[in-house]
Amino acid sequence: MIFSTLLFIYLPFHLYLPGYSIQFYQSPDSADISINEGKDLFKQGLLDDAEKRFRLALNYQPSLASVHYHLAYVYLKKGNIKEAIREYHLTTALDPESHLSFYQLGVIFTEKKEYQRAVSSFLRCINSKPKFIDAYIKLGHLFTETSKLRDAVRTYQDALKIDKNRADLHAFLSVSYFKQKKFDLAEKELLKALELSPKFVYAYDNLGALYALQGKHNLAIKMFEKALKLDSDYIPSLKNYARLSSDLGNLKKAEELLRHLLTIEPTGEHKALLEKILGKKGE
Repeated sequence: MIFSTLLFIYLPFHLYLPGYSIQFYQSPDSADISINEGKDLFKQGLLDDAEKRFRLALNYQPSLASVHYHLAYVYLKKGNIKEAIREYHLTTALDPESHLSFYQLGVIFTEKKEYQRAVSSFLRCINSKPKFIDAYIKLGHLFTETSKLRDAVRTYQDALKIDKNRADLHAFLSVSYFKQKKFDLAEKELLKALELSPKFVYAYDNLGALYALQGKHNLAIKMFEKALKLDSDYIPSLKNYARLSSDLGNLKKAEELLRHLLTIEPTGEHKALLEKILGKKGE
């Protein structure tokens, strides 16, 4: 695999708590107290108790979108995806501008491989908050992974219109160009990423892979070595550099890299690569 895996990561839990100061039984403050208690219980990892407190808040104020959002996150942490989806939908029904709910639905549907629903959710997130770059990134990744590469390029470019100095956006855009075999454009975006972030290991590794594919071996080696100088345990660069070294007949270097790789990730795939190298050395 030439390019590093694109990671899909959940955003941290964002809590919205309405501010009230006077506390009466079954007043808006009763819901507020229950929300705060649920929040504290959630932080302690007491998910069942947190769920009960959020449910109690809904008894006081059934139309609080923020409580449904909290509940959705509790269910997400408990692995109850069906209920999480239900609560996120309830949140957006009460608050159509809840961009984080649409975002989380997009992430969930992506993991469930319900790609059309994921795309729809990310687009609604963007419509609700047009400058929320994380949604553009997730949508761009989704288009890239499903080979809708023109859509991916357009999505990353739209994100760059919001913040042209995001190195990661340039690197992600390069992947879409690479998959279209537009290698000059891919190189341009990776170089821009490194101009903006000179210690961006991911970009060095992908640039090395790009150069290796084009037969620019000395440049590829230089990029892999820069990546490993910044992070000596960076697995994609260890694998790519070992494979290139093997292809170039530098079996000693390939063995060195693979032995280090096995101390980090001792998988069957990596063991097989080392055995292949050792077999070549014995020939």
